[in-house]
Amino acid sequence: METNYFGTFSICRAFAPVLKRNGGGVLVNVLSVVSWFNAPMQGTYCASKAAESSLTKAVRCELRAQGTLVVGVYAGYIDTDMAAGMWGSDQYSKSSPAEIAARVLAGIEDSTEGIFTDESAHGIHSTLLKDARPFESELQKAWDVFASQRH
Repeated sequence: METNYFGTFSICRAFAPVLKRNGGGVLVNVLSVVSWFNAPMQGTYCASKAAESSLTKAVRCELRAQGTLVVGVYAGYIDTDMAAGMWGSDQYSKSSPAEIAARVLAGIEDSTEGIFTDESAHGIHSTLLKDARPFESELQKAWDVFASQRH
C-alpha cells in the first residue's frame, strides 16, 4: 500500500497543480491485471494494485477539467527482476519493458485512459467482464496443483 497506493497518491498530488499551471498534461499510473482479481501468494500486491486502480479513476475524474489525462496501464507479466521466478510467471509470455513503454506512448497519443499493454490484459479483462467465476475457479485449481507439489 505504501508504494502502490500512497506513493501514487503523493505523485498525483504533487504534479496535479504543476500540470494545471501548464494547461494540463498526462499522469500515467502503472497498474496490473491483478488490479482486477486476487491471485494466490500475491494477495497484498493485488489489493494494493486494486486500490491504485480505484485511485486512478478518482484522480482522472478530478483532473479532467484541468486538461490532465490520467492513464491506467494494465499489464500482465513484464520481463523484469520482479517477475523472475514469480509463481505463474513462467506459464505466460512476458512483455519487454520497451514493448510496454511503446504501447503506453501510443495510448497517450490516442488519449486512451485505460491502456491494456498485452494479450494477457485484453484476455483477462474480457473474461472477467463476462463472468469471473470460471477464471477464479481456474486460479484455485492451478494453486491447488502448485501447493500439492510443494509438500
